[in-house]
Amino acid sequence: AKYRNKELFVADLGVNTVSHYALKKGKYECLQSIPFKENSGPRHLELTKYGRFIYVINEYASSISVLEKKGKKYNIKQNISTLEPSFKDKNTAADIHLSADEKYIYGTNRGENTVVVFKRNLKKGTLTKIQSVSTHGECPRNFSFDPSGKYLLIANKISNSIAVFDVDKKSGKITFKYTRDSPMPTCLTFVD
Repeated sequence: AKYRNKELFVADLGVNTVSHYALKKGKYECLQSIPFKENSGPRHLELTKYGRFIYVINEYASSISVLEKKGKKYNIKQNISTLEPSFKDKNTAADIHLSADEKYIYGTNRGENTVVVFKRNLKKGTLTKIQSVSTHGECPRNFSFDPSGKYLLIANKISNSIAVFDVDKKSGKITFKYTRDSPMPTCLTFVD
């Protein structure tokens, strides 16, 4: 779930929807419930700064859905795979994050064990895949950028490790640096 300007956006994997709520007179009112393709499994989402676009990572479909706001409603504009075309084994997509400058979207795959990078068309909101990189571990559940935005860290749950990557802010691409042992990491958060 994400909260922005008295609005709440909820990715609901169980009922296969993304819902949009607004706070009115002290209560949340559902403005819209957006159904996804059968068994997509919306897991997490990211909103652009002004809320024109929502990016949803779909656990079961291993895809990212781009939602665009037109008037007061959001519509699905694009669905794009997080997997390499040659990958045919079982996979579930996990986490999604937008770069600070909103030029790039990052997502993780559990099964393919990759982090995938997409470049955003800033006007249309659509995505183009520019990179798919091994997470150097198994089952990447969560990932986070450090406060400087120079590093991306991935929690590889099954391999008991945290992988650290350099982030090229100009191209959006990442480069593997090293891993550190950590018992079953599932969530990474930086605090000031």
